[in-house]
Amino acid sequence: MRGAYAQVYASNDPEAATGVPLDNVCSITGTTRPDAAPSRSLSQTVNLDAGFTLNKSDALISPVGRPDVIFQMDQDSVTNPGGSPADIPCTLTCLSDGPINVDAGQLTVISNPLLGWNSTTNTTDVVPGRDVALDPEVRALRTVELFTRGGSTVGAIRSHVQAVAGVETVVVLENTGDAPDANGIPAHSFAAVLDDGAVPAASDDAVAQSIYDTRPAGIPSDGTTAGTATDSGDGSTHVEHFQRDARKPVYIVAALTVSRSFPVDGLQQVKDALKARGDTYAVGEDVVALFLRAACFDVAGVVDVPTFTLDFVPSPVNTGNLTIGTFERATFDTSLITVTA
Repeated sequence: MRGAYAQVYASNDPEAATGVPLDNVCSITGTTRPDAAPSRSLSQTVNLDAGFTLNKSDALISPVGRPDVIFQMDQDSVTNPGGSPADIPCTLTCLSDGPINVDAGQLTVISNPLLGWNSTTNTTDVVPGRDVALDPEVRALRTVELFTRGGSTVGAIRSHVQAVAGVETVVVLENTGDAPDANGIPAHSFAAVLDDGAVPAASDDAVAQSIYDTRPAGIPSDGTTAGTATDSGDGSTHVEHFQRDARKPVYIVAALTVSRSFPVDGLQQVKDALKARGDTYAVGEDVVALFLRAACFDVAGVVDVPTFTLDFVPSPVNTGNLTIGTFERATFDTSLITVTA
């Protein structure tokens, strides 16, 4: 019985409860466990013969070597209106939730070949989904959401906007002066600058609501994008502004010196390691060449990186750091990374 009593006691403590009891105790303060989400290909093309129409029900595609993973086209249908075979753009969503890492050029296996559908590929990396949040993530989210309700600080606004579905990273800039500052933010106002993907994934209204719920009374938000928030008390609506960053794709060329322990797929592993390291950059952070170059050594068998160049243009020759503006974010994709050994 002691075990049963202990479980009942723990079910009321967010630091000790697990599973459904944790969900229940977190719901008291309005925190819900984030659901799982599927991976998506936002830059897929299908090569179709002239006049051919590909229907959603037929458009099932798997990554190379992963027949167990199936993506389906989002559009009801796509058609090639031209007079010759052509690549037609579309987007895909995985039929199962969870993070699926698929590099550019690897989502190419047609599950049910059709006459008139010649090929398919993803020109950029698939955007990974996520598993349902684990208990430690739920506890951390509860702490963040309690923090956002506790005040109207820059940290509170940032945390609340960060919690909006689709937002990858966010910074909040404030101007406490009596004149517009160097970033163009008006006097006595603030701007939330966020990144939510190459194709915006966050709802404008959801971002606006997160800002309205936490901003100081009488202090306006600034930015080039606007959404509508609703006052939970009287139902009135309010326009809040924010800023989406300008994404700056980074091209990388790396030449390696490797030993016998370098794996067969080592070049791809290095590309993946570089992308993973690059994805840690937030809005407004400069790209440090040495920080990226060091990621190459995460792969077994890499003993030196004698050549490492990076820039915002193809075939980079720059070896130094890259400057990122206040409203910009460096982005990374394996399709823009070249690695040789």
